[in-house]
Amino acid sequence: MNLKKKLKISLILSLVLVLLFPTMTIFASETKSRAARENIALNKPVTSSKIENSNIPEYAVDGKENTFWASVNPSELEVDLQGFYKISEINLMAYFDVPANAERYYDYEIYASMDQEKYDLVAKKSDTSWNTPQGDTYVFNDTFTAHYIKVKILKTHAENQPNNNTGHIKELRVYGELDPEYENPVIKSNVALNKTVTASGQEGSSNPGKAVDNNVNSFWAVAGEGWLEVDLEGYFDVDEINVLPYYSDGRYYNYEVYVSVNGLDYIKAGEKKDNTPQTKDGDTYTFDTKTIRFVKVKMLSNSANPSMHINELRVYGIENTEYKPPIEDIDTTSIAYQKPARSYSNSASYPVSNINDGMLSTSWQALYYPAYIDIDLEGNYNINKIQVVPDFKDLQAYYQYSIFTSIDGVTFDKVAKKDDDTVVTKEGNLFEINGKEARIVRVYLEYCSVGNTGSFAEVRVYGEESKNPVIERADINISDFEDTEYVLPITEDETINEVKGVLSRVIGEKYLDWFEFVLEENSESDKDYYEISNHNGKIKIKGNEGLSLTTGLNYYLKYYCNVSITQQARQVKMPANVVPVTETIRKETPYEVRYAYNYCTHSYTMAFWGETEWQNEMDWLALNGVNAILDITGQEEVWRRFMGNLGYSLDEIKDWLVGPGYYGWQYMANMENVNGPIPDNWFAQRTELARMNQRKMRALGMTPILQGYSGMVPNSITEKDSKAQVIPQGLWNGMQRPAMLKTNTETYKEYAKMFYQAQEEVYGKVSNYYATDPFHEGGQTGGIGRDIVGRKVLDEMKVYDDDAIWVIQSWSFQPALLSEITTEEKQNNILLLDLNASKSAKYSSTNEFAGSNWVYCMLENYGGRSGVHGNLEKLTKIPSQVKDKTSHMVGMGIAPEGTNNNPVRFDLFFEMMWEENNVDLNEWITHYVERRYGCENENAQKAWKLLLETVYRPATHADPPESIINVRPQFNAKQSAPNGNMSKNYDFKRFEKALDYLMKDFEQLKGSEGYLYDVTDFLRQAVANSAERTYSEFTKAFNDGNVELFKEKSQQFLKMVELQDQVLNSNKNFMVGTWLNASKNASEGQDDFTKMIFQLNGKALISTWAPYYCWGVYDYANREYGGLTKDYYLQRWELWIQRLTDKIEGENVTNYNEISIKESHQMAWQWARSEKDYSSEATGDTKELYKEFVNNYSLNNGSVDELQVDKMSISISCDKPDYNGYPISNAIDGNAGSFWTTQTNIKGPYTVTFKFDQAETINSFSILPRNYNSNATGNGDILGIELWVSDDGNEYRKIAQGEYEQNGSERICNFEAVTTEYVKLVITKTLIWNNVATNASASAAEFSFYKPYAQLRSGIYTIENNVIGNVYENTTVKQFLAGFDISQNGKVIVTRNGNELTENDVIEQDDIVEYYYKNEKVKTYQIDEFAQVSDFTKLNELILECEKLNQNDYTEESWNQFSEILTLAVGVQVNPEASQEEIDNAVKNLKEAYSNLVSVTVVSKTALQIAVEMAGNVTAEDLDKVVPAVVTEFNAALEEARAILANDNATQEEVDASFARLSVAMHMLEFLKGDKAELQDLVDSTAELVEGNYTEESWTALQEALTNANTVLNNENAMQEEVDEAYDNLQAAINGLEEVEVVDKSLLEAMVNKVLGLEEDKYIESTWSAMLPDLEAAQEVLGNEKATQAEVDEACDALTRAYLNLRLKPNKDLLADLINKANGLNAASYTANTWAVVENEVIKAKEVLEDPEASESEVKAAKKALTKALEGLVAKPGNTVDTSTPVKPGDTTVSIKTGDNGLMTVFAGLTMLSLAGLSLLRRKED
Repeated sequence: MNLKKKLKISLILSLVLVLLFPTMTIFASETKSRAARENIALNKPVTSSKIENSNIPEYAVDGKENTFWASVNPSELEVDLQGFYKISEINLMAYFDVPANAERYYDYEIYASMDQEKYDLVAKKSDTSWNTPQGDTYVFNDTFTAHYIKVKILKTHAENQPNNNTGHIKELRVYGELDPEYENPVIKSNVALNKTVTASGQEGSSNPGKAVDNNVNSFWAVAGEGWLEVDLEGYFDVDEINVLPYYSDGRYYNYEVYVSVNGLDYIKAGEKKDNTPQTKDGDTYTFDTKTIRFVKVKMLSNSANPSMHINELRVYGIENTEYKPPIEDIDTTSIAYQKPARSYSNSASYPVSNINDGMLSTSWQALYYPAYIDIDLEGNYNINKIQVVPDFKDLQAYYQYSIFTSIDGVTFDKVAKKDDDTVVTKEGNLFEINGKEARIVRVYLEYCSVGNTGSFAEVRVYGEESKNPVIERADINISDFEDTEYVLPITEDETINEVKGVLSRVIGEKYLDWFEFVLEENSESDKDYYEISNHNGKIKIKGNEGLSLTTGLNYYLKYYCNVSITQQARQVKMPANVVPVTETIRKETPYEVRYAYNYCTHSYTMAFWGETEWQNEMDWLALNGVNAILDITGQEEVWRRFMGNLGYSLDEIKDWLVGPGYYGWQYMANMENVNGPIPDNWFAQRTELARMNQRKMRALGMTPILQGYSGMVPNSITEKDSKAQVIPQGLWNGMQRPAMLKTNTETYKEYAKMFYQAQEEVYGKVSNYYATDPFHEGGQTGGIGRDIVGRKVLDEMKVYDDDAIWVIQSWSFQPALLSEITTEEKQNNILLLDLNASKSAKYSSTNEFAGSNWVYCMLENYGGRSGVHGNLEKLTKIPSQVKDKTSHMVGMGIAPEGTNNNPVRFDLFFEMMWEENNVDLNEWITHYVERRYGCENENAQKAWKLLLETVYRPATHADPPESIINVRPQFNAKQSAPNGNMSKNYDFKRFEKALDYLMKDFEQLKGSEGYLYDVTDFLRQAVANSAERTYSEFTKAFNDGNVELFKEKSQQFLKMVELQDQVLNSNKNFMVGTWLNASKNASEGQDDFTKMIFQLNGKALISTWAPYYCWGVYDYANREYGGLTKDYYLQRWELWIQRLTDKIEGENVTNYNEISIKESHQMAWQWARSEKDYSSEATGDTKELYKEFVNNYSLNNGSVDELQVDKMSISISCDKPDYNGYPISNAIDGNAGSFWTTQTNIKGPYTVTFKFDQAETINSFSILPRNYNSNATGNGDILGIELWVSDDGNEYRKIAQGEYEQNGSERICNFEAVTTEYVKLVITKTLIWNNVATNASASAAEFSFYKPYAQLRSGIYTIENNVIGNVYENTTVKQFLAGFDISQNGKVIVTRNGNELTENDVIEQDDIVEYYYKNEKVKTYQIDEFAQVSDFTKLNELILECEKLNQNDYTEESWNQFSEILTLAVGVQVNPEASQEEIDNAVKNLKEAYSNLVSVTVVSKTALQIAVEMAGNVTAEDLDKVVPAVVTEFNAALEEARAILANDNATQEEVDASFARLSVAMHMLEFLKGDKAELQDLVDSTAELVEGNYTEESWTALQEALTNANTVLNNENAMQEEVDEAYDNLQAAINGLEEVEVVDKSLLEAMVNKVLGLEEDKYIESTWSAMLPDLEAAQEVLGNEKATQAEVDEACDALTRAYLNLRLKPNKDLLADLINKANGLNAASYTANTWAVVENEVIKAKEVLEDPEASESEVKAAKKALTKALEGLVAKPGNTVDTSTPVKPGDTTVSIKTGDNGLMTVFAGLTMLSLAGLSLLRRKED
């Protein structure tokens, strides 16, 4: 018997025993009564004996099974029921969940009391049964009345714990009802507990329900001001409310509390407006009793951060069952009243049907804005008015929205808009529509000032029916790929034409005649190649693909025609005539894969691209040899088909899809339903574009990379497919992620098949590459190992396509994903993209992705940010440093988040795709500049030399640096994007010098698009750099209280922002209008709604990113665009600087530290929704803008000597008070027009203290006197000084002193060079006007320090005490020197043993570094010990562990803090230049944040709800077939589950236990009663069988099956499964009966005898020999008594075939006679010719006669030929011939034997064979 059957029978027996002996606790039979009544002890006052380990008595009545009370025995616990109750049942749940071998039970007594004086024993336990999860239940059929219940625990019995003498109670539950014979007090309770609650929004998983869940450790949270409202779900008399905000860290909140009886009219019940810190007790408000239903708390501020939090909202009152609320008037006059309404946001609490139910007390609430509602009027109406009533619960809120109408549900026209900030009212807003005919009304919520969501109470529409017929929505019909012309095979002519098309578009059709293109396979290897040669006056380009030809074309154009073609700009001045190549050029690429794009690229660059933009892009890619392109264009159609097959409607599909700007993230499974929906015609348009693009790609030899399927589905999938097993993915940067199917299910296989089929219908089978990234950036695996996921994803990919190659981004790659992939598959079916390899490679830390093929990628930037940057030298060394040092690198690729920037990096990187060896960067740059600018230019070359030493040097930061202009205004600004930075570790002034060189020949070079792009880009960077300095100046001035300097510098900063906007608008590539053009063009011909959506997508992506604030992406793609800078970034700075101005001028301003996130987001969202149209036509003169910059803002303005110590690095103070308005800081502000002076009437000496930010070597000090209206000198002028220096700021030593004449000249004090951080200027003498003591003071315009030489500085190395550190091993001299900021007058060399090293020499420890200034050696340094390579191991492991965490498992506050630390840690992780200290600090901080995470407990009833629903579908008819014991348990379990579902206070343990019980009962529903009728009939049928007719083995099997069947028949508890099994086994035994076999050998014996009777000599020897083995085998079978019939038949068959193959020897007598006859003739009697014929035939005849194997046909042929020869004899003249013996055939005188008498034997044999065959057939039929 199998295990499953044994278990079932065991369970059945157990159930039977339970039914027979109810005292056996196998199922908790008491649960029903317990669940059906209220636990009157719950949360009641309780006392106890002394507690143990903080396990308070309240834990015994808190309704939670995971807490317990504990006290040393003898222990007591007493609960006050707060009334007189008739007690019917008590359940005591002692401690039960203990480790193995540690079971326990307790001896205890339970008492009841009316007055706490007399106690009656009502129950006791002293048996020895171990405690169970059900506890002990005592049912009192004779109820008793009690006010108090006491439990006395007498003794603890703990297995293997003899010293355990502590009593524990998890839960004490008391059930009963108030005794009407006693007067019971009216008890107030928290009537808000677990009631319906709504809010203005929520942060992450901190939903409103957490404010009324009786759990002080969870809380509701919302970003910024917001409100929370609880519906008490009835009317209550309330006089007390307690609000418990978050209460840690001394913070305080301000808020207001309101109450309402109808949800419309509110009364303030309390408020908190002071700064008293919050406590664990919260704030309690008491008031005169009010009958209410609604309580609202409006949160105003939080002293700790911008978010609002409420841990608990408690409302104390008594239900008023007599209150009758006034009946609300229902407006039914609206033609929209109760008409069908739909929205993606449609919750059970606030359904969309509320929007037109005629009542203001109900409302619809959006999940978040933007969101829309469609109301179908079900007919065409001429609409006159539309009334929209936003929710008016918060009368300070205001809404912004638009109204659209449609006649067909497809095309929507805007008819009204509310975009002001007027607050809500009960009347809402009424819009005049003027008779617009429509059937659908759409209200599109764009913004709510409170929270990130919004609610509408009513939308009412007024008008008259138009009587025009309804226009039905057109179906979307898109042909399958195979039904289009794109399915046709690509021809060689098409490829050549595509190549020519590229040429024509980039340089012009007239140059087609210059070239000859030839497609030819590579005869030397399997690599892509091109060959360029001269042929018949043309340039012949040969290659194996169209792509090879275009790459060869680009090489020729670059290096022979001086042409430059980039994304942004082209310089295509062609030579007058064909330029022949000097020799044949042949290039092979070492890389199989040349890849392009990141998913983000499709959103950050090409979201709305049409045919023109895509054509330009593909031309660029083709010219650079890219052969693999990630292409998601048109995937929306794939998902339309896929989701349609799953049962989704078109509107549901469109709602799930995001807007076009966000597809990159949706297809990475990061988000759903944001900034859509798309129009119906989008599907066809994008499908056609994708097919057209991919056709061109494939014609050129480019492979489109399509999408793989790893299980992404909408979160609503279970509504369409209940069997789908999904893993919720939570949030991604605050946005809802799609769900993921469990990949180890059949559903996943089914869906994967459907997805790939849908994709094939759209694109055809055009690729073997499929990209997908399971659980990208923090997705949840749901307990399924990544190894399983990886295996299943690849398996289904290969089921669809045997040659599938899975393309995986390594961005969030985890090695476990490929752990189950075979080595062969890793090299044939996997392609890893090391997405950010040029900055933070992963290949080196993953053992090259565990043997998988991979591609080295350049990420380039995040979000398309604009900063100039890049380590170009690193790219030139990819061949030697990467390709030659790795084993599995198969390609290179560009993977920027946004393109159209930094063209030099792309140009160089693309060339490296075709380089086998390193290239010389200087040589490459020289040619790059020539072709980009179209000519040789010395100044341009000088500029680029400086650029290589600054922004493009090896030490340059690896990410695009952000501009201070784009940063949210605040003090100490460091970044704009969450992962951004402003790091620019190069010399700003040298960079400006490069720009200066570049601008010198503006007029000569301005004809080049590339030149104009570069000067704009570099000028933009220079302005940003200078603005950063000015920002530091005005913020420092503010903090110093220097009003005038602050005003000057802050206004200068604003002017620089304006200048930057003008600079950006001077080139179309930097204009927001150019960026928005694509979305504008895509919206041409579209309806108003689509135009709005498309523009919103384009604008939001580069500002707010998400519709509401999400910290991980806000301002992520901050781009330096003209128009955006002025209308968004400038607005923020103006607002902040105005606040700072007000503050510094003494006004009462509190919010001056920053522009808050909320304010900033509101401004950005307003800009994103604005209807302003931006031009893409450049304005302004770049040259003039450059002059303005140089004249006003340049850091190289000539006023600063490189030997002067930077005054921005000096702190200054004075021991005497300043004269008001002339602070000491004026003396180092770099402005000779400002000055410092002390107050007068203060005698000297005056001490001024300077502190440098770092030690400076100085040898000179100067004082610039103030200017007294051109007078030579004035009061306070400094005439005598002493200079003192200190190493520590405490002990000073004098280094110089000076006396000066009374004139206005600069005072200079020179001294021996000294290195110091601290300097004291002691002013010993000043000019005192008229020698009047009251005039005594000190004054100066500027103090300056000078160095003997420009100090050697480095952003890479440490330079301390003549030692240079942080140098890494294997650094060349060239690399080493590139790490310094060297003065133009400076020079550095490296020596060893007195000899200067060359640039290619490798640095060694203790090498000497000599620094020269103006050709004089001024400093010598020594190389320190080499720096250790930073160890990222612990950080990588910790981050990997943290990424596995589920956000929903932790409180919102702790998760947000943790996420911020994790983001910083990831920033360190991806920074290859991070120091070990930075890494260690990141580990320390992340560990601390990890440990500070606070877990949340959420009771989930989902599984139980599903179980109850499924159980409820079981009918009485179904149960009638089930074993009674199972039926009893099933009904009990179902009743208990329903009760627990209805119990809002049910714990997770109770829910889980109930689910487990019900699921077990449901599993046993297959325990059916057995129907034995058919089994009995089958048993009866065996009575007629006779044992002797069957084999012993088969008869024995029958008897065993028969015995078992009779056992089942006699077992009254047998289930249907057992009956069926017995039936099947018996039937199988009957079918398996084998009749005793009678082997018939007669035919074989007859055949053997027949063959034995043959005469061997009559048969040809070879045929006889072939027959003998079959004869011997047949004889052996005949003699074998055990031979089976099959063996006999087989032997008979073989012998028969051998017999038939025998061949008789032919009769040769006649032939012999003929030969003899011929031999007897006289040759002389016949002519020579005829005799020769006879002779020849005689020879042949003799050969046949003598051949024992000669066949009969051969004998006859010989006879015939000889006869004919004899007949043809011709006698010689005069000779006579004897013709008495005729030889002609048929001559009757000669008898010829043929042997044909053997035929009768053959016929007899055939007869036997026929009989044998018939016998065989009959056996088979039997």
